[in-house]
Amino acid sequence: MKKVAVGLSGGVDSAVTAYLLKQRGYEVLGYYFILVPSHEKNIDKVKKLAFFLNIPLEIVDLKNTFQELIINGFLDYYFQGKTPNPCVWCNAYIKFPFLFKYIKEGKADYISTGHYVKSDGNFIYEAKDKKKDQSYFLSFVRKNILPYCIFPLGDYEKNQVKKLALQLNLPISMKESQDICFLQGRSIGEFLEAHKLKLKGYFVLSKNKQVLRETKNILQFTVGQRRGLHLRYSKPLYVKNIDIFKRQIIVAPKEELYQDSLILEKLNLFMSLSEIEKLDNLTIKIRYKANKVEIASIEEVQNKLIIKLKEKVFAITPGQVGVIYHNNKVVAAGEIAKN
Repeated sequence: MKKVAVGLSGGVDSAVTAYLLKQRGYEVLGYYFILVPSHEKNIDKVKKLAFFLNIPLEIVDLKNTFQELIINGFLDYYFQGKTPNPCVWCNAYIKFPFLFKYIKEGKADYISTGHYVKSDGNFIYEAKDKKKDQSYFLSFVRKNILPYCIFPLGDYEKNQVKKLALQLNLPISMKESQDICFLQGRSIGEFLEAHKLKLKGYFVLSKNKQVLRETKNILQFTVGQRRGLHLRYSKPLYVKNIDIFKRQIIVAPKEELYQDSLILEKLNLFMSLSEIEKLDNLTIKIRYKANKVEIASIEEVQNKLIIKLKEKVFAITPGQVGVIYHNNKVVAAGEIAKN
């Protein structure tokens, strides 16, 4: 019987994943990763779930690793005037590598999570449920791990998963987590200040460099932001750029934030650049909740991708992830560079 190491969170998706794998005849091994102190509160719930499913469970404390790789990186990006995506990092640097470790140690044959994606062992594909699809968040998982991944929820709608969980009477919470786990209800600004990341600066108008007002912390803002700026002007203003060196937040009317090109760096490729350049109908998603945008051209320069779009899009944000699709298949991903 093949063994599958399953990342259990105590939520509905990973619980149903474990159940479906057992139904398919796999021997399921449960692993609960403690990434932040608040995760320790869920240990009893996860143990209860593992007992209900009749699977072994191992509790793995990764708080120090998570602090070093994810939280410290998160803070560093804001100090560079970038807006990071820690959930993408967590999958790429924590969850999947640590599950994959059990394969390398000979404890499991496959790994699995409750993500809504599909895979054929070579590529990641969008899930059947497009509203819940999480291919964007898995776009930095390394290609060498994919042959060992099983994603049971890729062919399910979210409502089907919830319905099955209720029918099985699984001992889990049906409430979904929407926040970044380590924020624990705090705003980005509150989190940064708690870690002593504070940099006074000024809001400056893009057009004529007029100083509009002072702010106690320029680090808490992000490109495209409108709310919370508290600026008086003849029309609504948005954050266009953050200049850490000059301690300025450049703001402008919405129309100035549209652009039709971007640069991707720190690439994760699922096929060679020469193969990607030959594909037609390529699209890119510049943030999780954004619609895909058609790509007009791609040029590779010094391990970076210069991408021209067929239309202008709003607020392309440095630090966020750009994911390139060929139809519903992820072919590459990279971090959006600062201009």
